[in-house]
Amino acid sequence: MKFDGWRAQLSWNRGNLVPRSRQGTPLADAFPELRAAAAQLPDRTVLDGELIVWEGGRLAFERLLDRP
Repeated sequence: MKFDGWRAQLSWNRGNLVPRSRQGTPLADAFPELRAAAAQLPDRTVLDGELIVWEGGRLAFERLLDRP
């Protein structure tokens, strides 16, 4: 399955969350819910992937379009 979303890199270390777009744009303000999700990760974690919205059993790309 192809996940249409926003490509991002996320680093989490000692409570410091740094999510960035592929071009290096900070994404923390556009995706505030990432902080709660990242808090479950071990320190010194780096993730690279797609930020998606899964809703009602399907991908909801349109929900990403209103993000700043």
